[in-house]
Amino acid sequence: MKLPLKDKKFLFLLFAIAIVVALEVLSLLDIHIPLPFAPLVFAVFILGIGYTVLWNGLKAIFKLKFSSINLLMTIATFGAFYLGEYPEAAVVIVLYVLGERLEDIGIENSKSALNELVSKAPKTAFVKAQNDSVAINTITVGTIIQVKAGEMIPLDGKIISGETTVDE
Repeated sequence: MKLPLKDKKFLFLLFAIAIVVALEVLSLLDIHIPLPFAPLVFAVFILGIGYTVLWNGLKAIFKLKFSSINLLMTIATFGAFYLGEYPEAAVVIVLYVLGERLEDIGIENSKSALNELVSKAPKTAFVKAQNDSVAINTITVGTIIQVKAGEMIPLDGKIISGETTVDE
């Protein structure tokens, strides 16, 4: 997977994750941000990173759409915040947003790889009977074509002569 290291939002997300994880580790070691500042510091991270998730979660509650993952994340974040577990609230939202972003990156990479594969697909095939290359959309079922070593296979078919290995 190719990570977009030029994407400022993604880099900001990675930076926020590093800070939130560090604050979570400090919290686990019983080193806390002083109480008047802790809710504010973590609220800034939560709102800065997860404002879309929280907003979509709030909209889902008013639409009574209880199957929304954004609603679940909003409830988990507000619940942890209400219980005073500010680092956990930030970790929940930041990790969820990271997961969404990585999913988007994976989809973008898959789409670009698929588009590249489709653009490389052969548009013609060598028809033995005509001793010439013909557009693949004009070739009928049962026509014998020849695929030379190293060429991409332009159509589905059966090998009727020779042997080969195919790199899928």
